[in-house]
Amino acid sequence: MPPYDRTRYWTTHNSYEGRDRGSIPSQLSRNVRSIELDVWDNDFERVGDYRLGHFKPGHAVVLGSGDADSNPKTLFLRDWLKTIATWHEANDHAVLTVVLDLKSDLTDNETAGDLEDLNARLEEAFGDSLFTRDDFDVTGAWPDTADLRNRVICVLSGNSNNRASYRYCTGAQPALAMQDDGAVVVAYRSTAGDMRYWSGKARLARGEAPGRIDWIHKGTYAWSPHTVSEPSLTAMGDGWFVSVYRIGPAPGRTSPSTLHATIGELGDGGRVFWRDSHEVGSGVLPSLEFVSANKVRLAYSTPSGKNQRLREGTIDRKKGRVSWSDPKDSDGTAFVRDAVTWKGHEIGCRTNNLVLYSFDGVQRAIGYRQLMFVELQSEEDKTELLDPVFYGASASNRDAISRARELGMVARAWWFKQNDQMAPPGPDQENFAATDFPFGPWYGPYMQNGGPVEV
Repeated sequence: MPPYDRTRYWTTHNSYEGRDRGSIPSQLSRNVRSIELDVWDNDFERVGDYRLGHFKPGHAVVLGSGDADSNPKTLFLRDWLKTIATWHEANDHAVLTVVLDLKSDLTDNETAGDLEDLNARLEEAFGDSLFTRDDFDVTGAWPDTADLRNRVICVLSGNSNNRASYRYCTGAQPALAMQDDGAVVVAYRSTAGDMRYWSGKARLARGEAPGRIDWIHKGTYAWSPHTVSEPSLTAMGDGWFVSVYRIGPAPGRTSPSTLHATIGELGDGGRVFWRDSHEVGSGVLPSLEFVSANKVRLAYSTPSGKNQRLREGTIDRKKGRVSWSDPKDSDGTAFVRDAVTWKGHEIGCRTNNLVLYSFDGVQRAIGYRQLMFVELQSEEDKTELLDPVFYGASASNRDAISRARELGMVARAWWFKQNDQMAPPGPDQENFAATDFPFGPWYGPYMQNGGPVEV
């Protein structure tokens, strides 16, 4: 059988809108194999979930009774994914492709509703049935459709910040700290000029899969109207982390650079709950070393760079701060800030605009667990999303869709209408003709005449 990228699938656009499409279970039972859901994060912390809607939550959504052959009774994404999963578990079918068109920017969700929470919704619904980007990357090629039967593929579409942030992050000056249990935090200066962090969990090699870090949460922990830079980091071993970083001088100013410290506790879902920062004193180029359960050492240079200093810090977890000793002269030796040894394995971080980590020399971009495939969209440079294998554009943009197919990408043409048909069908035709009229008299023949179609 042909591979996934050489196969075409009946596809609906805005699948939640009903009308000629019918309910989600009805669409699937009538051979639709790609569903699109528009997703919003509005009021996530209050309602505890993402919600569906076109121009806003609830807009154009046709709710149902929640029965097996009906749409859900609520707007919550969890319920809509469960409806798809229920049909999937009850039927033998070609691979299902679920496109999540994110209307909101999830990258500013510090406490709930970020892209890892979205990953969790997909795992909850589909579990081991997911064929993920991580699975694809093992071979870098699409399996035959027979090998994907009864699997689910999820595609991340919509807001550009989400799509870029899901695949990688950009920044400079990364520092790394790690606990014995594999919990790891990387701090870095973002391209926006604030101090951000990623948390994750290291895992050893499994069979042929090499050791790696599953990155869980990204957040911001320091910012200033002046320049924030040079993060350093150490782990205390009990879920607490200490960071010292530099503030200033402001652009165009000659004011002294000062060092500031903060401590944070690793909580559920990988979020680090950072306490208020406090000034340590003037200095640059900080680096930290763990000493004991409540002690750290800070090495740094004076702002002139001519002298090196060493201070000892005592951690007060209840007060959420560090008490620092008076500075002493040092021999100028800085502590290692971007590498650790964990269970005999070398873990490190670096940057080339992308923030990267390495595990025993194997280098990868830091980003969320790749459960979804990121969709490149029209007018975007392919390199902006590293190596996308999905492409999406309006069906009227035939030239762009053809170019994407020529580049080997799987292509989705949304808002597909009768006059968007390509005649005669050819190899540069879209894989997913996402239409509002999947059961119109023209759609079935168009799909059947355009190459391999799997149901």
